Amino acid sequence: LHDKKIGIRGAGNIGSAVIQIARVFTNKIYCHTKHPDKHTVLKNANVIFTNINRLFSETDVIIVTVPLTNETKGMINNDQISLMKKDSIFVSISRTPVIDIDNLCTAVEKGTILGAAIDGEFPEHIYTRYKETPNLLLTTHIAGNSIDANAKADTLMGGKIIQHITHLQF
Repeated sequence: LHDKKIGIRGAGNIGSAVIQIARVFTNKIYCHTKHPDKHTVLKNANVIFTNINRLFSETDVIIVTVPLTNETKGMINNDQISLMKKDSIFVSISRTPVIDIDNLCTAVEKGTILGAAIDGEFPEHIYTRYKETPNLLLTTHIAGNSIDANAKADTLMGGKIIQHITHLQF
C-alpha cells in the first residue's frame, strides 16, 4: 500500500477510521461521500474529495464502507467496476447488496481487475461459483468480529442484562 492511491467510498465512522489507517501507508487518499462539507477534519488532513468516476478510475485500492440503505443498494455497479484499472484492488466491508457482486467477481475472474476482498453475506450460487477464484476473497461479514469489538459488545450486553434484572420484581 506504500505510496498507492487509496479510494474510500463513504466517510462515516467506519470510512473515517479506514482513512486514518490508510494514512500510515500513503498520503494519496481520495474519498467520495454524500456530504464532503461535513468532513472538515478529513479535508484538513489532505484527503482529496472527488466524484465517484474519478475514485474508481484513478485509485489503486478502492474500499467501500457505506451502510446498506435504499439509497446505497446497488450503488456500486458495472458502471463503476468497468472504470477500475487492471491492477486495482476492490475491498468492501459494506453489506453485499450495495455491490453488484456478480459483475465484480466476474471482473476478478477475467483479470479485468487484479483482485477483490468482500466481507458480506452471499447468495449460495455466488459463493459456489467464485470460491476458488484466484485473487478473490469472500468472507461471511466478519470484519467487525475482533477481540475489541466482541469485548465492547459483551460489556454492552452485560449492562443491558443487569439493567433488566434490577427492574424485575419477585
